[in-house]
Amino acid sequence: KEDIQAILKTLDKIDVIHLDEESKTKIGAAYPFSGHKTAHLIKFRKEQYKDIYSMCAVDALGINFMLDCDLSINSKCLHCNDDINIKIEDNEIIYHNHENIMVWFDMEYSCCAATSICNNINFFSSTHHFKEWQHNKPTVKGSLLQIQEAFYLGKLFFEKRLNL
Repeated sequence: KEDIQAILKTLDKIDVIHLDEESKTKIGAAYPFSGHKTAHLIKFRKEQYKDIYSMCAVDALGINFMLDCDLSINSKCLHCNDDINIKIEDNEIIYHNHENIMVWFDMEYSCCAATSICNNINFFSSTHHFKEWQHNKPTVKGSLLQIQEAFYLGKLFFEKRLNL
């Protein structure tokens, strides 16, 4: 048991997982999956798979590449709280309910991704909504991505991650 805890602490230290802040023994996140409810709900087409939450918008877009399965993403526009719905089949986005969905890819990394950038990588229903949201924010480091660009990042981060 002590060996496992030492391994978990090492993985937490190098930001591969994130241990729960209170217990420091429970896994709160194992990228791209969150152990807690987030704004990004993943629903799998396979009935044997449980619905899960991803850490951020890019993680949500990359899970299908990691698990090689069809899924839908239910999220919200960070500015107006409108529903964002995306369907992915055969590693392609086949549906999204807003014409110009954007993803803010935050680069303000601090101690770990789970408590810094993951909270700030979110969907917007349009460029206009992003600009309205950003208007009252202090200058932040990051990039505004079109949904296909964010989808490609998800692929880069997670494709074949589980292949041995």
